Amino acid sequence: MEEALSNYRLLLGKLDDFFAHAQEKYAAVMHCGPGCDDCCHTQLSVFSFEAALLVEAVGHLSPAVRQAIVARARQAEKDPQSPCPLLVDQQCLVYAQRPVICRTHGLALLVPESGELSVCPRNFLGSKHIDGDCVLDLTPVNQLLSTLGRILTQQGELGPLRSSLNQALMEAWAPDAAP
Repeated sequence: MEEALSNYRLLLGKLDDFFAHAQEKYAAVMHCGPGCDDCCHTQLSVFSFEAALLVEAVGHLSPAVRQAIVARARQAEKDPQSPCPLLVDQQCLVYAQRPVICRTHGLALLVPESGELSVCPRNFLGSKHIDGDCVLDLTPVNQLLSTLGRILTQQGELGPLRSSLNQALMEAWAPDAAP
């Protein structure tokens, strides 16, 4: 498992570097940063190993904070418009451990199924062109994530390939908390 997670951490570093490059190059038209939480008001499905790493990170928070996270996860299960249970005061409680989907929000993304460009409505406003070195093709990213997930699942390290972030948090910190 550690080798697979090492590869995952390398991917996270590369994605963070990619994001930093795009943000530097398009500083005038990229508005991602502290206080912007537009992309955090959705219910996430993450790879099981990402959920496990998030649960581990939440384990380092105080019991009171964990209890509040579980309460927000329960609420989010009932109301899909609820923000991510890890979001407090427009900040992610485990920002350094956020999954790939959170690290790529805000970028110009080449969507594998359609080949279309997906762009945050707050970013790249007024840009007629986005340089290719600032467009993230999700195909290789998704392939690597799927491969890592399958390896870890086949090794019996984890359950299903993907899981609901809300469910993972509730199961980890309140096993009797069915939504």
